[in-house]
Amino acid sequence: MRLNGYVAFCSCSAVPCALRFKQKLLLSHCPVFGVHFSTSHSHAEENLAVLCLNDHSEAHSKKEIALTFTPDRVRAIRDEWVKAVKNQDARTILELAESKDWCRWDYINHQRLFELALSKEVDLHSSRFLGQLRSMNIVDTNGLLCEPSEWTGTKPVYHLYDFGSCIQLLAYTRDVLSKVLNDIDIIDISNRWSRTEISTLVQPGQFIACSGAYYFKKESSSNKGRNQFRRAYRQKGGILLEFPFDGWDCTSSTAWGSHLRGRRHVLAICLINKVTRDDKRFKLTGSCLAIGAHFSTQENGTNKY
Repeated sequence: MRLNGYVAFCSCSAVPCALRFKQKLLLSHCPVFGVHFSTSHSHAEENLAVLCLNDHSEAHSKKEIALTFTPDRVRAIRDEWVKAVKNQDARTILELAESKDWCRWDYINHQRLFELALSKEVDLHSSRFLGQLRSMNIVDTNGLLCEPSEWTGTKPVYHLYDFGSCIQLLAYTRDVLSKVLNDIDIIDISNRWSRTEISTLVQPGQFIACSGAYYFKKESSSNKGRNQFRRAYRQKGGILLEFPFDGWDCTSSTAWGSHLRGRRHVLAICLINKVTRDDKRFKLTGSCLAIGAHFSTQENGTNKY
């Protein structure tokens, strides 16, 4: 069961009723602008809330004096629930990145990352590495990356982290990425790889995360500086997800020269730009925000990334 494209748990309690009482969940209708379902007959998402059987009965009780789940309360807790579950997939990624030493980010789209950081008003001044990066003119007073040609000391050649203080820069950009991921809505389609689910969940302008086997190909002969154009795609079951990326934004020499070449199992986080379909194929075209490796777990009986 899904609402707004997200797996549905009961929105009536901090502890999901389905887990506490092993009950089924229902989509309950809420009055829209004071108009009851019996009059409006509206199945719109804004007229739905996820409730367990007990609370569904309570919400539709005819005993008005004893009624605790009033329409206003159901709508309020529904809105809180939707907000909480919208970024549950992003939280899973962050938890893995922070708790598993072997998880790594092999690619970060730095231009897109800092654009999002600015639009989300992310704090770029709290990193303990900021002072050292500022002293080398790697970041400016706003916390944004300076042009590598303006950096003091060794300058990168093959990829952005191809210089002596790359560890500090990577720690800084990873911190910014974590803050951005914590503030955007992401839908994990790794285990929803079907035309039916993807056509329902994925629209242009939506961030998605997808873990699986990808093919990486070079699109240009350049091996230095910006514009080392590469293409990545995942194709399975009549569905194609593809995106271009710049090898310059790889986060290590190993990522640049090995990890993001050929066939690799990775996690890609993309902003979907275009969705097209025909009788033979369902195609998603995106702009990649980040590519990570080893974001997989079988804990708690789930298959997250």
